[in-house]
Amino acid sequence: MSYASHSSRTVVQVFVATLLVTSFVAGALQAQDPEIYPGRSPSGKGRSTTPRVEETSGASDDDTTAPREFFTQKRVQSLAERLQAVGQPERRSESAPAARDVLDDVLDRLGGFAAWYALGDVRVTHRMTALDERGQTLFEQELVHDSRTGTGSSRDSLAWESGLQMGRSGGRVWARSGGIERPDLEARARHEVEEWAMLLHFPFSLRDRDRFVVEPGREVMLLGRRLQKFTVAVRDEQVLAVGPIAKDRSRARERWDLYVDPGSGLPLMAEHVVPNMGSRRFLLGKWQSLAGGRVSLPMEKTLLAADGETPRLLIRILANG
Repeated sequence: MSYASHSSRTVVQVFVATLLVTSFVAGALQAQDPEIYPGRSPSGKGRSTTPRVEETSGASDDDTTAPREFFTQKRVQSLAERLQAVGQPERRSESAPAARDVLDDVLDRLGGFAAWYALGDVRVTHRMTALDERGQTLFEQELVHDSRTGTGSSRDSLAWESGLQMGRSGGRVWARSGGIERPDLEARARHEVEEWAMLLHFPFSLRDRDRFVVEPGREVMLLGRRLQKFTVAVRDEQVLAVGPIAKDRSRARERWDLYVDPGSGLPLMAEHVVPNMGSRRFLLGKWQSLAGGRVSLPMEKTLLAADGETPRLLIRILANG
């Protein structure tokens, strides 16, 4: 065999091998999942917008063509559904306002939480009047209360006529008597400063979404009037993972029950409930604006006895600003 014929034969073999490889690759591409290559024509050129129906020998309307066409259409539809599922999710605005609740409606009637927060430093003079079981005055005392408004605020100072002073700044609590530090009174000061701050800031102090959750309200009869009652409860982070959950979870948590007059939209009474310790009611009255006229607070708060009806302590704001 000559060198020329040998070379020609080698070229033919290479050409045939190349043709076989090319045919194999083309067949593999054409046999790909129609979800990736939908509607590829038999020639492999271009794409069609409709599912391809496999060609068969013989009649085109026999029983084998319809199942294949149905299967191919379902696969293409599956691709469309998959693309829709993995599409870019709708982005929520970072400045989207939080959902409003009944507490927001009450605070709006009082000037709004934003206005209260913006007040900053506030000074009021309280007159505290203790009452006996018959409503007679036992004693009276005045104190000046300096406080700062806002969520999480913890700057308060109390100064009584007797010279006793108590306060807190951040996590530090202090007490002085006649200008002398009284570490022995710090435990008492922690409790009393917290109580006075709560009474002054109420009900704005309840608008702390990290600490409290507002539950839906309902209509009740109280003091011979129809009032709207709703609850602001301390959040319980230790939620049961399994088992039944009580409908009113707030009964097991510290909470505030507010009773609102439907006509004026103002709270007339509040009840502070502490599980395993008891509850305390106080009436709210004579709503007036603080200095500046932007925010209204109750100028009178009447703390009731354990029976929930007998007045025991009357707290009035004499001056503010």
